Amino acid sequence: MNEIETKVHQHDVKYARLEALIEQIDRHLTHLETGQRELQAGQRWIMGLMFTSWMTIIGLILFKLGS
Repeated sequence: MNEIETKVHQHDVKYARLEALIEQIDRHLTHLETGQRELQAGQRWIMGLMFTSWMTIIGLILFKLGS
């Protein structure tokens, strides 16, 4: 009986360690997903600013050529 109890205890300890690792990985993945969303939002802002700048430059060039 004692040997079986020891093996069961060892199994429980290993299972608890695996659970902790999975929870830690889940937290890291959630953190990475949040960071990725923030980066994508920043990229959209930059792309919008670049597009607006180019449209302004092209508009000014066309306006200058038209006058």
